[in-house]
Amino acid sequence: MLKNSEQKPKGRRFYLLFFLTCLLLGLLAFFYPIYQKAFRLDNVTIDAVDLPASVKGLEWGENENVPAFFTQPFYYLGEGNQIYAFVSSDSRYVIKIFKFGHLKPKFWDHWIPGQEIRERRRQRKMHRLFHAYFLAYHYDRKATKLIYAHLNKSDAQLPVVGLQDRYGLHHQIALDDVYFVLQERGEPLNKRMHKALSKGDVEQGKKMLGKILNMYLSEYRLGICDLDYNLWHNTGFCEDNPMRIDVGKIIKDPKYTEPDEYLKDLKKVHNRIFKWLQRYYPQYQADFQTFLKE
Repeated sequence: MLKNSEQKPKGRRFYLLFFLTCLLLGLLAFFYPIYQKAFRLDNVTIDAVDLPASVKGLEWGENENVPAFFTQPFYYLGEGNQIYAFVSSDSRYVIKIFKFGHLKPKFWDHWIPGQEIRERRRQRKMHRLFHAYFLAYHYDRKATKLIYAHLNKSDAQLPVVGLQDRYGLHHQIALDDVYFVLQERGEPLNKRMHKALSKGDVEQGKKMLGKILNMYLSEYRLGICDLDYNLWHNTGFCEDNPMRIDVGKIIKDPKYTEPDEYLKDLKKVHNRIFKWLQRYYPQYQADFQTFLKE
């Protein structure tokens, strides 16, 4: 009887320990990705970047008024796989700070085969990101509304900016130490189109879509193409002017100046338009189909 009474507490302790261990692992699995993605200095700085040749050695400072933009605080606007976005307190500008957390080697890399392959993949992603913003700044500034691009680290040229992250925490970031772009703020096409079509204003919708497609045609003439066809979120308007909000996947290739090539690419854009209309406003599909054929 004594042995049985002693075994019961041991059994309870085992199940309690097992439960607490599972709970701890579950909490770690839940909070670690949040910690990894959270805005912090470690996620926006990197010791060394093997920059693409197009970006190395460029002098930035074409806009002497750049420091004046950062006298006001910036507040969390959103984030993607490649950047954190913060909007200025006057709502006119957006600073996009490059993310590096997902591109840095992980502690388990040494124990898992294929470390060199993963490192090359990370370098390719980094090169594409930097080169896309280089192209946007130097060849497509009218459409992208980029004001400044800091794609090389600098020394005591830029101020410290105050940022508030998604959790309300405040950060003081030395802009010399991070890679970022400054852009005029735009409203995504998705949002603008919902405003028009929810009121039944099809003509306004056509007008907006026409401006966006004309922007595409202007970029094709420069040999510029966006390989991300999510135009509903990647393009939009700055006041009444069309703009490309997200430039992370643009490329420059002379072949896109040829009608055969850019019409194939434009067809992919049209497909995205029809899918969106079919989902949200199927009653207007025929109107836009006629409009796009014209």
